[in-house]
Amino acid sequence: MTTAVFAQISDLHLDGGERTTERATRVMDHLRALPRPVDAIVVTGDVTEHATEAEYRASARILSTPTPVLTIPGNHDTRPAVREFLLGAPPTEGPVNRVHRIAGDGRLTTHYRVVP
Repeated sequence: MTTAVFAQISDLHLDGGERTTERATRVMDHLRALPRPVDAIVVTGDVTEHATEAEYRASARILSTPTPVLTIPGNHDTRPAVREFLLGAPPTEGPVNRVHRIAGDGRLTTHYRVVP
């Protein structure tokens, strides 16, 4: 049996500011430098603060890594932007739910649901 190792980071609230950008960059640099790479990085909660295109472009740049990055957005995020910039899908209101294959036969599902 294969053991999968995940890193989970939450509520980045990237807003284009130096503090949030530097903090998220430091975390990702640490994860990239681990002696045993994790099998996936799970990003939960608010990726951005204001859901602007610039924030999503910065998020995609900061979260870029050979390790799979699995995103479960928060209430500050918008589906079209998450789909376009973080999932590489058309920017629609369609679902952002995914099933990810991890560590051989392992699977992890990610679901996003906002109830007004």
